[in-house]
Amino acid sequence: SEERLARIVETVPDGIAIVNREGQITFANAAAERIFGLTRGGITDRAYDDPGWRITALDGSPFPQEELPFARVRQSGQPVYGVEHAIEHPDGRRVMLSINAAPLHEADGEFGGMVAAISDITERKQAEAALREAEAKYRTLVNQVPAIIYTAALDWPYTETYISPQVEKMLGFSAGEWLAQPDFWTQRLHPDDRERVLADVNRTAHSGEFSPLEYRLLARDGRAVWIHDEGVVVQDGSGQLQVVQGVMLDITDRKQAEAELERSLSILQATFESTGDGILVVGGNQIVNFNQKFAAMWGIPLHILEFRNSEQVMAYALPQLRDPEEFLARVSVLRADPAAIFQDTIELKDGRAVEVYSQPQVIGGEIVGRVLSFRDITERKQREREREAILAVAIALRVAQSRAEMLPIILQLPAPGAGHSPLSSRKMGWLRLSVRAERRANSIGRPPLRRRGRVGRPARRPALPQRLAERKSAGPHSRTVGQAL
Repeated sequence: SEERLARIVETVPDGIAIVNREGQITFANAAAERIFGLTRGGITDRAYDDPGWRITALDGSPFPQEELPFARVRQSGQPVYGVEHAIEHPDGRRVMLSINAAPLHEADGEFGGMVAAISDITERKQAEAALREAEAKYRTLVNQVPAIIYTAALDWPYTETYISPQVEKMLGFSAGEWLAQPDFWTQRLHPDDRERVLADVNRTAHSGEFSPLEYRLLARDGRAVWIHDEGVVVQDGSGQLQVVQGVMLDITDRKQAEAELERSLSILQATFESTGDGILVVGGNQIVNFNQKFAAMWGIPLHILEFRNSEQVMAYALPQLRDPEEFLARVSVLRADPAAIFQDTIELKDGRAVEVYSQPQVIGGEIVGRVLSFRDITERKQREREREAILAVAIALRVAQSRAEMLPIILQLPAPGAGHSPLSSRKMGWLRLSVRAERRANSIGRPPLRRRGRVGRPARRPALPQRLAERKSAGPHSRTVGQAL
């Protein structure tokens, strides 16, 4: 019935308006009041093209009069659908409309007006605009970011359904070429990486968990490009695995730098181990590094060094020192002054002499630890003592007139080091034998061995006590070894 139809018209969410043949609006429902921002009386007081509507295109530009729904329906006699334009409410708010309209005919078939269904599409259009803006920003980001963005189906072969244009810059293939072949990515995997990577992909397809991958892809020019691949598995509402969304980064430079660093570290480690010095690097109470020479020099078991505790190593080494108290005092000084540089010689109970050199380890201008080098100088010390012994003999030869006088002179000379004789036991034994032989010769009336005089100098010299006194007053270093000889 007519009453029932009227109720339906009043309850529909779209605005309903009727326009007569002259273009005057004659009816509007409740939804039309909301959409137009006017009362029914305010609506029916206007024509379809009333200037008060302030009709524009959706983008704000002028809307052609002949494109209005009433004009098109009157002109064609046919319904029109989806005519979109904007109007302005009395409060200045802009509303976007979508209008479907159909002609009304008189009994004689003549055009009698139009009925229109009006929808407010403002929110939808704003959402679409926001989406377009977001898509534009995303597209700009995808096109500019130095990485390949991709979407891949979890099937076999592993098929990309989208790949960003950066693939061409990175690998030399256009996105179209890449997507044209379902197994293109698989074909470009480096042969040495293919088995491992495909096993990881297969694991992802079953578990739904994507683990970061590093592998090589072959570029168009044959280069092997190192890729770091990160992604997430997207599931649908029912929890079914759908696709992988991921990003591929070119890490070739990083891999080359790592290889160069590894090579440099290998050289440094070989140098570290091949040096003749024992080296210990400490930071706080922890051992940062040590070489095998250090372990062998101090006889410290590797299982103790592997604990990396410097106090344990100290406790193992101290009993080997001739004067551990003095060494601990030096360590205390270094701990109080981390920037100090230290060099000294320590003596071990087994007779070895070890030269210690220590300086701070500095990284980025900050002291982070200390490097200690230990050099066994026992042989060097022995050679120094032998040189001093030779000097002692030279002095004795210069002062004494016979071998019998040489031994007391040598024994009166200061020893080069505590507990060490200036001459080796073998040389001292030879000297004693010579003295005994000289005394024996004297006892049987044979003249003692004398040194020949030099030109301009008398052959005989002052008595031994006088010569020793002269030598003492001249100082122990008044002559070089060459002069003495």
